[in-house]
Amino acid sequence: MVFKPWTDIKTPRHLVSDLDDLTPSMESPVPSVTVKLTEEGSKLSGKLLVLPQSLKFIQEAFKATLPQDQQADAVIGVIEIRNQATSTPRTEQNDQEEQEDYSLEEQLYQAHPSDFVSGHNADIQITQSQGITFIVVPNFNTPILFNLLAQSLSQHCEGIQEILTITPGQSAHLTNLTKLSNSKSQSYETIPTLTPPYYITGIAASLLTQSDTCSKRLVTALVLQSEGPQGYEKVNNDSISEVSFPLAQFIGTERKNLLKSMRNEIRGTANNFALYL
Repeated sequence: MVFKPWTDIKTPRHLVSDLDDLTPSMESPVPSVTVKLTEEGSKLSGKLLVLPQSLKFIQEAFKATLPQDQQADAVIGVIEIRNQATSTPRTEQNDQEEQEDYSLEEQLYQAHPSDFVSGHNADIQITQSQGITFIVVPNFNTPILFNLLAQSLSQHCEGIQEILTITPGQSAHLTNLTKLSNSKSQSYETIPTLTPPYYITGIAASLLTQSDTCSKRLVTALVLQSEGPQGYEKVNNDSISEVSFPLAQFIGTERKNLLKSMRNEIRGTANNFALYL
């Protein structure tokens, strides 16, 4: 019996290329996030409420409780997100080269670099109403944007008294409302703390992480019991009822009117508790 030595060993699939081998077209640039306030030299102050796009109805519900002449938002700034996209336009020559390089034996061991790295440009308004500052964060597909946004906000936290963020999530059975907080505020003592294996993601998690860079810890995240894919969660109806207590205290309005307004607003949103497939 003759053993033939292996002379051409294929590269294992778990090995990746060194970063030195990356070309500029393969590198994904880090987006820039800049907080620009309307009045030059001004700072964020008072109370800040940060919401994901799926819970924007909370802001609309608060405005609905105000008199008609006070429902307009005052835009006090904007958060600019800019990403210079790197792209390689597709041509017939590119497609032909790929076909020539294609090998059935090596198709599992080779990968072509992405031809296009899309940029994400967005402008997030910073609005204020009745002394409460609101920021509604879109559902980004790139998690790093949440961290960059939280870093930028942490640099403007000196004048802020308290930051409250509300996020969908999961918690223990029969627990509709939980919290994660590094704030010394005693307003949320009666709310149970979210414990492992449950967790949160998105802007709420990034704010809690980046708040340690502030000179004072003032972030509280309220977690609403929900289910569904990230960014499109269906929030439990009982969670809306329970969060109305601390939310009304934070905003400074009557809980009964706020809850009624939230229920009216939620009927026209994706969070209408309907069955999804």
